[in-house]
Amino acid sequence: MTSDAQLAALERLLDDPSPVVRQAVAAHVKAAGTAGILWLEKLAAKAELAPHAHSLLADLRTVEAAAQTFLTYLRAGPIDLEEACLLLERVATPSLPPSAYTAELDRLADRTRELIAEPLELRAKCRLLCRVLFGEEGYRGAQESSPRPPPPCCPRSSRPGAASPSRSA
Repeated sequence: MTSDAQLAALERLLDDPSPVVRQAVAAHVKAAGTAGILWLEKLAAKAELAPHAHSLLADLRTVEAAAQTFLTYLRAGPIDLEEACLLLERVATPSLPPSAYTAELDRLADRTRELIAEPLELRAKCRLLCRVLFGEEGYRGAQESSPRPPPPCCPRSSRPGAASPSRSA
């Protein structure tokens, strides 16, 4: 496992143009697992290292790595909702750039703020947000695209995918 000290040493090599060095850095970050990906994402915020960090992240991001990063983030303590949503979205789209996600959230927030006339109760603000998301933007919950399970009062044999009872002779 790669330690924090080793990751800090790798930071000095991140912008090295040599393909051999780049492969070595990628191998060490990959060996660090989730900690390595989170470390790279922090470096991506630094202007001088952002292009190199983003390039390496694009090579290392996989669905499995994104799922593990998301779970590690949730277990780490206080959660920033925007960051958690970005990490969850990356499970479906590992190459999603943070700037695109942040820009979309900012656009939705700006539109919602346009509709708010203060003073307004929190419940009314939530209704306006729902209006923007579901009414204007057409967002839909996942339950609409997932099959609904039959109600529990249905006999087991009539449920989709349920095995029929076998008869013994």
